[in-house]
Amino acid sequence: MPKSQTRTQSLASTISQSTAEISKYLVTEGLPDLSFAAEAPSILILPPHLQIARAELLSATSELHDLIKGPLGYLIGLTSPTHNILASLHFINRYQIALKIKLDEEISYEALAQECDVQVNDIRRLLRLAIAFHVFEEKSNGLIGHSAVSRCMIDMPLVNSWIGHFCDEVWPAASKTVEALSTWPVSEEPNETAFALTNSSNQSLFESLQQAPANAERFTNGMKFLQSAPEFSVSHLLKDLQWETENSPKRLVDIGGADGSIATAILRQFPTMTAVVQDLPNVIETATVAQDLEGRLEFRNHDMFSQQTVEDVDVYFLRSTLHDWSDKYCIAILRNLIPALKNGAKIIVNDVCMPEPNVLSPSQNQLLRLAHPQFSIVTYTLTH
Repeated sequence: MPKSQTRTQSLASTISQSTAEISKYLVTEGLPDLSFAAEAPSILILPPHLQIARAELLSATSELHDLIKGPLGYLIGLTSPTHNILASLHFINRYQIALKIKLDEEISYEALAQECDVQVNDIRRLLRLAIAFHVFEEKSNGLIGHSAVSRCMIDMPLVNSWIGHFCDEVWPAASKTVEALSTWPVSEEPNETAFALTNSSNQSLFESLQQAPANAERFTNGMKFLQSAPEFSVSHLLKDLQWETENSPKRLVDIGGADGSIATAILRQFPTMTAVVQDLPNVIETATVAQDLEGRLEFRNHDMFSQQTVEDVDVYFLRSTLHDWSDKYCIAILRNLIPALKNGAKIIVNDVCMPEPNVLSPSQNQLLRLAHPQFSIVTYTLTH
């Protein structure tokens, strides 16, 4: 009777099989091999059946990596590396270093330090840390050039907004989480948070952003970047709505709809619908209606913590909105819709759903709980 595989052998088999499937596809399609070289594609696009193989491969490599490090090595690895690479990314973002190096250029540390007006030893130390994580590449002659990772900061400007928001506002607040829980143990208030402690203020993140237009724009662009992830694609929403053109709702209100990108996609999919996008004045002041949607899409100022003002609506829609608020305020948002609801009106919530433990693979579970907006989007419909 054959001896059963150990866990590490099983993981290694999965890695071997999934890698072979993906490699075969790349060769068959004449696509370049996977690489961090500057000319390598920024995104690995695979057909659906290989997306499954990719997920299995990522899960298996992550678990095998953790097992081989051993419990103590894994525990220690949860601290120092993450903290230090964020410091490097913060430095790169603050001085916009990626934009100071042309794609076909190689530059010395001395010249780059002069252009950024920083000490050469500082930039060398922090960039070499980034290079160890594939961000930039140091040539044999000591000159610095782009890698495929650093090139993302040029090709995808919204990446810089996300990194800047994370390093300036999210990362510093993370260290105050336990203190906030101790200071306000049962609070549901948006200004009694780690962010408020970090900034020594009585403001919530959103109140702070309203007073800092540059930060607000960066936050909006950072959220656009996250929304561009495949897991967040509007195509999932359009499929899950299960509407047909002939029976789609006539009128929709997108609450907290920002620049109207989601409402735009819905209207283009269902040509008989009209929509109103509601958000705060500083959010929608620069929003525009596409020429093909003139007369069908409009923007209106509205605070979702006040009573809904648009009536005779078939669907009130909230996407990636409620997860920013405690239960107390989520209830208030929903209650403010009640007076406006007509018979048969629906409230659709399209947001993150945190599954029970052991539902996802270990790697997926880690990603979801570290950065929940990227996974497990679920749509709920409430009917009046």
